Amino acid sequence: MEMIKRDFVVLILILSTTMLMAQKSSEYGEKVLYNLPVSLSYMGDYLGTKPGLNITFENSLKKTYLTKKNSKIVEKTLYNPINLGWYNHKGYNSALILSSGIGLRKTRQSGFITGIQVDLGLMRTFIHGTTYNVEENGEVSTVAGGYFYGNIAFSLEAGWDFSKANEELPLSTFVRLKPLVQFPYNGGSLIHIMAELGLRTSLPFQKEINEYHKSKN
Repeated sequence: MEMIKRDFVVLILILSTTMLMAQKSSEYGEKVLYNLPVSLSYMGDYLGTKPGLNITFENSLKKTYLTKKNSKIVEKTLYNPINLGWYNHKGYNSALILSSGIGLRKTRQSGFITGIQVDLGLMRTFIHGTTYNVEENGEVSTVAGGYFYGNIAFSLEAGWDFSKANEELPLSTFVRLKPLVQFPYNGGSLIHIMAELGLRTSLPFQKEINEYHKSKN
């Protein structure tokens, strides 16, 4: 019985060592230079019915290439976006939005893209029409109407990376659903359901980031 227990422990140790060695051999990292992406998109409030624009600079943080059992490769990119957006609600107000956060994008070998992004920032609204300010002495003057707010947004993205079929075409197209919460608003918050349709390409600026290669056995 003692011999069986001892052999069992030895077997477990051998299997554990083998698994650790296999895991180590299936993953490695290196420093690689990448061009930083930038995107320009049509962005509108109320699912795009109130027109606007958005530009996003992406600070790439890490790339991971995962080779699956079927030999297909999935590229994962972790990035820090810097967003500058604007939309116009005709007859009511317009808004300028500056935000930043964190994003994760997956690109399949076919070129199909999915991603998520969370952003936190500031919003400055501009009220359309004439607004007035009344002084304590009763004097009335016109002022530029509008307020500063905080905002938090959560985005879901789908699109296509054309460079997977042609490396000389560093261009992607995407659609993005972007619920945004404006706060504080009348003692609470206001939810905007935004949508984006845009293009992404690479800037002629490079940054060294960590690139990892993994494989599923």
